[in-house]
Amino acid sequence: MVILYIIIFLGIIFLAIFLFRRPRITINKPLFTLGILIALIGAFLMWNGSILGENTTGIATVIGIIGIGLIAMSRISKNTSKSNINFINL
Repeated sequence: MVILYIIIFLGIIFLAIFLFRRPRITINKPLFTLGILIALIGAFLMWNGSILGENTTGIATVIGIIGIGLIAMSRISKNTSKSNINFINL
């Protein structure tokens, strides 16, 4: 089980290094790092559920989803700027 966590952790580190090296996509690095940390905290709470009480899987799931959301929001395309965003007028 520990080997699986080590493989997942190394995969996340490799993914982070790969995303930071891509020249075409700009990443909000503090937001990306915060998302990784929050997702890892959620994974740790799922692994060791007795820290916050008897059953913390619900809290850990929500924390993990928030972390993944922050990771997804950290990507900024170079083609998208505030002046190029078109809104549909209702």
